Amino acid sequence: MSALAANLFREVRADFFRVLASPLAGLYVDVLDVLEHEAVQRNHGLDRGEALALVEQVVELHGEIAGVTGEAIALAATLRDKARVVLETLRNTGWLLEEERSDWQRLIYFDPNGVLLLQTLRKIAFPGRVIQTDDGTEWRHDLDLSKITSVCHRRTAAGLEFAVVECLPLKSGELKSVLNSGHNVREMLQTFMRDQRQVLNLWKDDVKAQVREHLDEKYPHQDMGIVVESFEIKMARAISETRAVTQSQSHGIRV
Repeated sequence: MSALAANLFREVRADFFRVLASPLAGLYVDVLDVLEHEAVQRNHGLDRGEALALVEQVVELHGEIAGVTGEAIALAATLRDKARVVLETLRNTGWLLEEERSDWQRLIYFDPNGVLLLQTLRKIAFPGRVIQTDDGTEWRHDLDLSKITSVCHRRTAAGLEFAVVECLPLKSGELKSVLNSGHNVREMLQTFMRDQRQVLNLWKDDVKAQVREHLDEKYPHQDMGIVVESFEIKMARAISETRAVTQSQSHGIRV
């Protein structure tokens, strides 16, 4: 039996999602978006007065409030009163936290779970830019693995398909191609990493051979094995660091 609901409602209040089902859901979401954008610029929370001023600006843009009945905001007379009702609703439902300091200053903070859900709402509303590869296929960008490679997805009859897309900047234009693709993102990334390791190892062996050939020509009667070995170690370290960076940029997807 699933324990999702039990665990979820231990973390958030039962009416946490009520604001999203309210007739004024659009107002609440826009208020949360504006407040969170401002809150990330501060280290010590938002002053309640500043928060109310921001809420007022959003309330003024939502004309649907006039036609709403049965909500506390309908009884509020002034713009500031309406802003207070909105802020209090978000605090009572667990989206916002309020701290009153000894100097009578009242600060507004975001509940961490509220931030998580707000980020999800933004991803739904703004699903990412579209990348069209040279074969005409359109992919939705998900995350960057490097400056020229990114993980993307597209919907197909068989379900979601994922791909690592490479965008190479050339003088003639950007070359966009799929390096790996598949319906299982983890397996696809594992294949990509394996292919990249093989390419890097071939490149390393080729560079090593060229370095040895160059040293043999320049120092024909000396053993330059130690120099070549040192160079090989540095190359291996660079390859390892490249792999580590790629993995870290996959945002926790274990490959």
